Amino acid sequence: MVELIPPSERARNYRHGYKTAGKYSSEYSIWMNLRSRCYNPKNTRYDMYGGRGITVCQRWRDDFMNFLEDMGRRPSSDHSIDRIDNDGNYEPSNCRWATRSEQARNRRSSRFLEFGGRRITLAEWAEEIGIDKRTLHIRLKAGWSIERALTEPLRGFASKSGKEPKPATIFVHPPF
Repeated sequence: MVELIPPSERARNYRHGYKTAGKYSSEYSIWMNLRSRCYNPKNTRYDMYGGRGITVCQRWRDDFMNFLEDMGRRPSSDHSIDRIDNDGNYEPSNCRWATRSEQARNRRSSRFLEFGGRRITLAEWAEEIGIDKRTLHIRLKAGWSIERALTEPLRGFASKSGKEPKPATIFVHPPF
């Protein structure tokens, strides 16, 4: 097991080692909040979590140290907990630390496109091939196939950044 609490801090901190000077660590606050969203009907976000049947695995539900052991320390203040499958529970196989931009692309409303053996969001495809995501959305809404929408170059228009769009090269990953 990795030493999560430096010995110099352990003695002066609360019993789990993550409360200093009356403040909880960010990891502890995140753990408390995810449990509240899932089990406290008075939580303002309960309808989006517990009300939809999202739960916290037994290993994490009553033991912060298990949560911390599985998730590790938060990489930076820019990261928060993210469920990979938004309909899945809070459990080690379904959670990761993610930035706001990573989480913004992992919402129930995100549109995923599968092409060349890869399944990523429309926004990620647009960024990768160098066109505006609205252009890609319009192409698909107009009835274009995913292949055509992703590979046909723009006609005489500069990209959002004003630069030439990247060549529409899609890397096909072999199946595992």
